[in-house]
Amino acid sequence: MPEGHSDPQRTPRKFGNPLNQLLWTVCGSAMLATLALINQLATGLAEITAMGLVMPVLVGGLTAFTLRYFVYRSNRLLRAQARRELEAKDAQLRFVFDNMTSGILMVDENKVIRAINKNMVDLYGFPIAEVKVGQPFSNIIHFRAKRGDYGPGDIDHQIAERFKMWKPGGVENFEDIIPGGPVIEVLRAWTAEGDAVMVANDITDRKHAEEEIAAQRDELATLNQQKNKLFSIISHDLKNPFTSLLGMSKIMAQMSDKLTPEQFTDYAKSINESGERLFVLLQNLLEWSRSQMDQVSIDLQPQELRALVDDTLELLSNSAQDKGIQFVNSVPELTVNADLNLVSTVIRNLLSNAIKFTDETGSISIAASKNGDWVEISVTDSGVGMSAEQVGKVFKADSAQSTHGTKGESGTGLGLLLCKDFVERHGGNIWAESEIGKGSSFHFTLPLNKETAEQHRDEMI
Repeated sequence: MPEGHSDPQRTPRKFGNPLNQLLWTVCGSAMLATLALINQLATGLAEITAMGLVMPVLVGGLTAFTLRYFVYRSNRLLRAQARRELEAKDAQLRFVFDNMTSGILMVDENKVIRAINKNMVDLYGFPIAEVKVGQPFSNIIHFRAKRGDYGPGDIDHQIAERFKMWKPGGVENFEDIIPGGPVIEVLRAWTAEGDAVMVANDITDRKHAEEEIAAQRDELATLNQQKNKLFSIISHDLKNPFTSLLGMSKIMAQMSDKLTPEQFTDYAKSINESGERLFVLLQNLLEWSRSQMDQVSIDLQPQELRALVDDTLELLSNSAQDKGIQFVNSVPELTVNADLNLVSTVIRNLLSNAIKFTDETGSISIAASKNGDWVEISVTDSGVGMSAEQVGKVFKADSAQSTHGTKGESGTGLGLLLCKDFVERHGGNIWAESEIGKGSSFHFTLPLNKETAEQHRDEMI
């Protein structure tokens, strides 16, 4: 073997330079990767071939899952939309419920508030914190009892009494009046389950209108009564004195030469009495007519009460003397704020009435006393008196009537109506006290003149 050569069977072959080594390494890796890919493809083909038998099952399952998921999502969307629509409708209903013109309150069979709207709360002034859904109905009664809606008394007792009135069944309609507040009309209905539904409305304006209509109706009735009274006076009471006057004067004219001086004097006296009664009647009739037409003005001036009474007593002295009646004037020195003509009419009518119903040799007293800012005047007689029923009617236009006096004196019943009207125009009151057989006493009040009263007090000091 030549020197320098080795045996190829004994010595490994070398690739030479490093570049050759790198190329062989890369080629080897590529071959390995290719083999791995071929192996994966073969495995995949085998699996695909095997899946060919179960593919319909997988497709069906996937379809069912997809459908179920679609239904699930659709249901969620539909429920969400329905919830939003329900909430919107609930908000609309709540808005309508709270803004109804009527107050609404619903209470269940356990007396628990199940619904209450804003108008009910505002109408009654309920505190929102105490009166709301889920709270007991007794809160409402407790609040109203404490506020004084049911009047004075123990609150627990009032609550118990109110619940006694809680009787399920049927329909109730009643008015609920809040002291110092509105008048409320309440309709309460019961369901078959024992729940109560209450509808409340403010009827204050309607009640005021009804009261005004009733007042106007009463006023029209009074005017109608006054008209009938006027016609009665004209047709009867005014005619009778003229009949008597004309009859006696005719006898005197036709038989003047046949009458004795005594007869002539008696006829003349009767004519004079008829003339005086007729004058008083006409005067009352005119004054009453003017007062009903609001044509009587009032001029308040300081008036010396005792002097005013003395003047009236002097005017009626002849009528009193004819029956032997004695006047007693006990009026002290007092000054009132009054209209001279109106007060003179009041005193004259009361004294004339007393003369008319006092027997011969009887007595009539007139007195006065100070009572705070008012002066109370009384006219008391020893006459025939009146029953309690008569006393209750003497100042009423619909029941005022003429009653003959102890000597057959006639009248119209207008005198006391005038007295009432004129006294009330002064802001005073008038009333009567009487018993059958024990006489009558008429009282009325006039405003005291304070300046004169203070001056008189200073003089006394």
